[in-house]
Amino acid sequence: MTRYIRKGFCNRCGDCCKPRFEIDEEAKKFYAENGLPENGQCQFLALINGEWTCTIYSRRPPFCAAFPWHPDQLKGLPRCSYYFEIEE
Repeated sequence: MTRYIRKGFCNRCGDCCKPRFEIDEEAKKFYAENGLPENGQCQFLALINGEWTCTIYSRRPPFCAAFPWHPDQLKGLPRCSYYFEIEE
């Protein structure tokens, strides 16, 4: 099994916190009813002084802190500065 080592840093592009799929009307309704952004963007992502910022960065969920954990997750995120090397 190939093992990958994540390299790089978060450059605050914010792309990983935005949906990469079409938001249907049912989802938009759910978001609106629950006080969430209609576009499906993470509710804790905010544009502050021109930079995308996680407003709960220091206590963000482990899922977010570990992202990305596989090179395939970078597909569709051309602005992301993380990259992977194969462990030998």
